[in-house]
Amino acid sequence: MVTVAIMGILMSIAVPQYERYITRSNRIAMQADLMQIASALERARAVQLTYTGADLSSVNIYGSTTYPKGSTGTKVLYNLVLGPANSSSAPTTTGALSTNWEISAKPANKQVRDGLMKLNSLGQSCWNQGVDTSCTITDTSQSWRSR
Repeated sequence: MVTVAIMGILMSIAVPQYERYITRSNRIAMQADLMQIASALERARAVQLTYTGADLSSVNIYGSTTYPKGSTGTKVLYNLVLGPANSSSAPTTTGALSTNWEISAKPANKQVRDGLMKLNSLGQSCWNQGVDTSCTITDTSQSWRSR
């Protein structure tokens, strides 16, 4: 009986820690993919001299609007939106790009409550821990680099 009690206590500590580790790993992987998307957008601009026509669904940019790439249903961890840059707290909406861009990664399913992430063409980033609906990209305290 004592062994079962000890195992219960250990599990009550280990399981939440493991879940936090998985959530953090998914967020870091999403940030890495956002950086890859940024590189692809800059390569496209170098060739075309504009961001016009850039689309996350394009294989040359990312190939999907979800993370992990091509996931559906409950396997989606982030929904991605590429649109014109703005510093408002709301996620951007898809729109015509010309001289700048902003990518929003909104948490879904298992990642819900981890926080919205954004990256823009100026290299500014934000992650608002625990808030899935807002992230102010001009707020340096929310930058990925400050955490």
